[in-house]
Amino acid sequence: MAQCRELVDRGEVTLAFSGQYFCDGDYRAILSASRDSNVSPPVILASRRTPAIGEEAIHFGAFDVIGIPYRPTDVEWMILKARRNRQAAGQAAHLVTPSRQQELLVRHAS
Repeated sequence: MAQCRELVDRGEVTLAFSGQYFCDGDYRAILSASRDSNVSPPVILASRRTPAIGEEAIHFGAFDVIGIPYRPTDVEWMILKARRNRQAAGQAAHLVTPSRQQELLVRHAS
């Protein structure tokens, strides 16, 4: 977990795939590191899919859950989905920057 946290803290991770358990923690520690990071990479949990695990993972901030065993196309799909989500979030953030909000308020008031 320490190595993972270090990589995330340095901004070297743009997407993380995680198992459920590690010798020194579990996926929730990776989610915590992601939330605490300036970059906040999406975390995809690889797990035997059960509704409870999926709900818990999403509740704790996972981007998604991928079932084990998974195929290469499943991983590709998750990467594409995370990239699209990040692009959409970036576009949405661009639309709501303080200067953009002020511009829209001025236009609306005119």
